[in-house]
Amino acid sequence: MGIEVSELMGRAQELQERIAALSVQTNASAKPFTPPVLPSGAGSVMPPSVPFAAMQTPARLFDVALAEAGGSVSFRPLPGGKQTGKFTPEIDALINKYAAKNGLDVALVRGVVEQESSGDTRCTSRTGAQGLMQLMPSTARGFGVTNSYDPEQNIAAGTRYLASLLKEFKGDTSLALAAYNAGSGAVKRAGGIPNYPETQAYVRKIMGNLGR
Repeated sequence: MGIEVSELMGRAQELQERIAALSVQTNASAKPFTPPVLPSGAGSVMPPSVPFAAMQTPARLFDVALAEAGGSVSFRPLPGGKQTGKFTPEIDALINKYAAKNGLDVALVRGVVEQESSGDTRCTSRTGAQGLMQLMPSTARGFGVTNSYDPEQNIAAGTRYLASLLKEFKGDTSLALAAYNAGSGAVKRAGGIPNYPETQAYVRKIMGNLGR
């Protein structure tokens, strides 16, 4: 009986030594935990005023530039060929800015820009109209424009011109659009929208989009 107890105690001690050896090997292979370095004075959690998603998404450069300039930004076309596609963020910002400045519906101004140039700052018609809102040279000069291909000058003048036509035709959007396309004289002579296929389609398209 004494011999069996002695053997059992010997085996137990052997098992304890093996377990101790395995524990040392496991701890040696594990990588030490390195706590993140927080800014001076910071607590152990993110400040509640800064959303986590905001820390992951960088601010858009245009939004930053517009905010720093207080909404007054002038965009110049790049040299050579078409500069922009349809309704870039810069063009959208200018449409919003000058629609508000001239008391116009943003959707109306967007409709005119889309119909006139599809957002191409270098657009030139066969009759000589230029830029986003297709200003004729004489109209551009009347509004002090020095470069009709400058998006800001073009939209600033185009919205002022459209606002003046709305005032001239007592707030009638259809007649103002017809006058923008065909001229005030043609609208007055016709006593309404002139029977020009281009003008009829122009007014119908923009008014249809506004209705939707």
